[in-house]
Amino acid sequence: VSFVKFSPNSKYILAATLDNTLRLWNYASGKCLKTYTGHRNEKYCCFADFSRGTRVISGSEDGRIHVWNMQTKAVEQVLEGHTDIVLGVACHPNE
Repeated sequence: VSFVKFSPNSKYILAATLDNTLRLWNYASGKCLKTYTGHRNEKYCCFADFSRGTRVISGSEDGRIHVWNMQTKAVEQVLEGHTDIVLGVACHPNE
């Protein structure tokens, strides 16, 4: 595990691991609820965040930012434009 973040309601934990996955865990039960894939994360600590309770956002070692639908796990958007690894992402807590 290279990065963890509590959801805004503190019920879930988003964990990044160095196997190219993000996992959403239920804090109370300890069960893995969702697994998000599509980004590259094998070497560095790439941050992830929640966006308005409906999306998961993550940096990637391929220089992109990936946006998933939190419920369906579908990649909704891949943002390009960086020339190096995207280590950090952050979302406004209310917008």
